[in-house]
Amino acid sequence: MHGCHEGSHAAGWTGTGVTIAVIDSQLNLQVPTLAGADIELPSSVACTATEGQEISPTSTDFSASHATNVVSLIVGSGVGYLGQPGVKGVAPGAKILFFAVGGSTPGDSPDEMMCNGDSVDASAVSTAVAGGAQIISVSLGIDSSPDLIAAIAAAKRAGVVVLGALPNETTGETGAPSGNFPAAANGVVTVQAIGADNAIEETDGKPNVFPLTKTDIAGPGIALLTQGSSDPNTREGVTIGDGTSYATPIIAGFLAMVKQKYPAATGNQLIQTLIHNTGTGTGTGNHPPARDAKGEVGYGLVSLDHMLEVNPTTDPDVNPLISTESEQTPTAQELGWSPSASSSAPARTASEVELRSWFLPAVTGGVAILVLTLLFLAVVTRRKKRAISLES
Repeated sequence: MHGCHEGSHAAGWTGTGVTIAVIDSQLNLQVPTLAGADIELPSSVACTATEGQEISPTSTDFSASHATNVVSLIVGSGVGYLGQPGVKGVAPGAKILFFAVGGSTPGDSPDEMMCNGDSVDASAVSTAVAGGAQIISVSLGIDSSPDLIAAIAAAKRAGVVVLGALPNETTGETGAPSGNFPAAANGVVTVQAIGADNAIEETDGKPNVFPLTKTDIAGPGIALLTQGSSDPNTREGVTIGDGTSYATPIIAGFLAMVKQKYPAATGNQLIQTLIHNTGTGTGTGNHPPARDAKGEVGYGLVSLDHMLEVNPTTDPDVNPLISTESEQTPTAQELGWSPSASSSAPARTASEVELRSWFLPAVTGGVAILVLTLLFLAVVTRRKKRAISLES
């Protein structure tokens, strides 16, 4: 990462003192960029294969590519293999609680990650909250279950910010697939990927839009430097990757930097500042939130600069993304919502306007600089329940 991130780092905002939980596939701790990073692997959550054997949370196989890049985009130092750049994170001072809810087993193809037991997902969320995570970043699409819904509700009641990546392709359904938890969960920040041209990901030439699982925020996720190549036998190459899987941890890292600067801010206030301080292209942020009527970028483009300029403790301590519609899961009541708080939250289903001044060619908060410094190659990460394929 370059540009404004370097300025923020120079000012001391690196996410230090903030804990981010990442729930993903196996992690490769041997890549140079993660050397020295503060990464903890809680032992209380075990992923098991269909045959019953426990799957390690770490691996140096190709199957660890997804999580390795996700974590590196938060805490990577930027050190690469000899003669190569490495993936550099936006919040290198943050602590990572890492949970593998998928992994490879002997005999599996290198791009398949299978884990037996939905309870692992719920346990990861619950253990993350108990371990002090202030932010949870999930770049997987996970099937919902009563335990997972309850765990997400408990995390939100505890004031933890939960971010979920939207799918990288549409399926013809009106909403995101049912297996796309936590993004499909009520009160969770849903993340869209955007490129330097402000265009979001597309399926068959049409922008990825999910009317029932609305986009909340758009972040850099197209044409990013990633560790590894299409060769499953080596991790030493680098390539350019696309996906909401990458935009999600970047925004998690941004929020960690804001939390470091404003430690008194609650999780609800971090979400408030996220949608009130999107990139407007003019001066400081803190504008009234308004959704993109097309459903492409939600409340706008993430702006680290604007969020760092505005003290979020002046915002209401209310999650502005909670819907009171009866079909939502978890329900508003399960999330701790009360009628007295509703006036402080922008409605998810009303007052949606065309995105105007902040949908500009220049993405603020260092996003344009980040994307334009990287080479362009298409590598799409497709996320499915326990099956993640990396295609080059």
